[in-house]
Amino acid sequence: MSLGPHHPVAAADVAALAALLDGQGKYDEAEVLYRRAIAIFTKTFGADHYELAVNFNNLAALYYAQGKDAEAGQLYQRALKIKTRLLGAKHPDVAMTLNNLAVLYKRQQRYAQAESCYRRALAIFERALGPRHPNVTACRANYAQLLRQRQKPAVWKSPVVGRRSAKL
Repeated sequence: MSLGPHHPVAAADVAALAALLDGQGKYDEAEVLYRRAIAIFTKTFGADHYELAVNFNNLAALYYAQGKDAEAGQLYQRALKIKTRLLGAKHPDVAMTLNNLAVLYKRQQRYAQAESCYRRALAIFERALGPRHPNVTACRANYAQLLRQRQKPAVWKSPVVGRRSAKL
């Protein structure tokens, strides 16, 4: 039995290959494959499916790596909207996209938005995964770095952000 090139299983393989190429810095090739996977998933499942959110997030990360901030931001927002609707606002996958969006906002010097995303992501991660999970550690470190950069020592030295970061 042949599934064909437009089957969602083929799209998942295409997306996996895109991720490999992305990891090797072959961004142009990876972009084509991410877009192909997105097209197949959209045609198969509609515009509001988890596979789309994952691939929007991955393509956004690729654009971020290329310095295409506007494109990255749009895709992170699309991924966030789908994940929130499908998984709920307190799911760790939502927090991951919030963290990614915060990193982008920080680079764009949209500090208030970055801080808001980090706070939301950190709260979700800690509630869902516990204080010692690697995602919590990474998000907390990112948030603390933003606060230090913005020279908010009273906050980044607080028990919630700074002390835990210092223990890592």
